[in-house]
Amino acid sequence: MLRLTVSLAALVLLAVACSGGGQHEPTPAPTDVLPDPTASASPTPTASPAPAAIPALTIADVFPPRDLGQFGLDPSRLRTLIATGDVIPARNTDFIIREEGDNFLYTVEKTAGILAAADVTVVNLEAPLIGHCPVHTAGFTFCGRPGFTGALVEAGVDVVTIENNHIGNWGIDGIAET
Repeated sequence: MLRLTVSLAALVLLAVACSGGGQHEPTPAPTDVLPDPTASASPTPTASPAPAAIPALTIADVFPPRDLGQFGLDPSRLRTLIATGDVIPARNTDFIIREEGDNFLYTVEKTAGILAAADVTVVNLEAPLIGHCPVHTAGFTFCGRPGFTGALVEAGVDVVTIENNHIGNWGIDGIAET
């Protein structure tokens, strides 16, 4: 019986300890009542300033000269390799080329200086280049037109890879034409 009494007393003490001694703070009542919201006039739109032209970069801006003497390297043997990743002359890019009067150089004119300045420039052509490429601006069946090769040459591209998931979008004939 003593064991039961001690157990009950322990439970009562535990319950009182967990409840904060039975004293609760009352929730304060709000003293300020907010007024009902009222509508205000919309702000008058103002013209945004035209964005500043982005300055052209050079290869030295991208890869600044460094002192290689601390590594025991001969600076005359330094070579620059640029790998761009995917180049997609399809969909909206092809649409803009057509809008620009078939100006394929439009797609590379801003980066050609940097690409041509590298010793080796590599791109991944993410679309076959076919003469009968239709105008399309949506979907995931890509194609570009053969005139894009001139833009790649003009930009100084040395190596073009075609190992990707879209090169076969126009079948074996599309790959062969590319």
